[in-house]
Amino acid sequence: MNALSVSGAKCTRLLAALGLALLLAGPTVLLWASRTELTAPADDDSAVLAEIQRLEMQQFERLARPFGHARLDGLSPFGDRFLWPMLREGDRAGLLVTQLGHLDPEQPEALLGLLPDSLRYRANEVTRLGRGGLVPGLNYVRLSPEAIAAGRAPEAQRAVQAASRVQGYLPEGWMLTYVEPQGLGKLRQIRDLDQFQPMQPAFKIARDLGRRPLIERARATSPELLLEVFAAAGADLAQFRQDLAGINGVSAVLDFGPNGYQVRADSRAVPHIARLRETINVEENREMMNFNAKNAPTLQAGNVED
Repeated sequence: MNALSVSGAKCTRLLAALGLALLLAGPTVLLWASRTELTAPADDDSAVLAEIQRLEMQQFERLARPFGHARLDGLSPFGDRFLWPMLREGDRAGLLVTQLGHLDPEQPEALLGLLPDSLRYRANEVTRLGRGGLVPGLNYVRLSPEAIAAGRAPEAQRAVQAASRVQGYLPEGWMLTYVEPQGLGKLRQIRDLDQFQPMQPAFKIARDLGRRPLIERARATSPELLLEVFAAAGADLAQFRQDLAGINGVSAVLDFGPNGYQVRADSRAVPHIARLRETINVEENREMMNFNAKNAPTLQAGNVED
């Protein structure tokens, strides 16, 4: 082999190594060149956080957002009502806040009177009390202001827990609890509860259900809805799933996390789903969109010689 061929081979190997190095270093150089410098002082945490949020929003504004397709008429169980929640301005002391607006226990019909009949309990379904009403299932109960001021709230909360299954706590002393039929009498006898309100089927349904534009045209123009339906804590999930599947218009029920199911159903089935005792929340399955580039998995297997 002559010196010229040896020199040519070395040159080829050097060029190949240089090209490989450029390929490997290219992404790093691009990332370095596209880095964003923070202008906020490094020792001011709030200023740094605000600057990061500003830069994130700046990047978000550069993204091309998809076009949302309008929904069919009549998909929302609320019709043309409750486009916005009916929230009271000013004094809200003692009011119950729901996703449809504030409910005044002294004048409940101001809100309940606007609910469609299919999303409200009938008179014969509610056990009337001097302080409101109760139904087997989910109810709102309120600790009296006097009990809270006197420090008896913890004792009253324990009494509610003994008579029912507490699901959550709300402002102004309200609690959301699930009560079995045999527990209604115990709950109404708790002296420090001064208001009772059933959780109406309407309060279980997301206000934007059937209204929010969708990226996927097929879903947007379909009379069927892809729902996420959640049961109250402590519910018999096997029975709940069976009850969901038995509703006319429900075509599929799949597991969806703890206490939840993904349900494909006709829009007319939504009121029936919300009227199940164990149902605590009904909303549409959210669409997801990737904002970053995706990287396919790679495997490094070494070279032929090794």
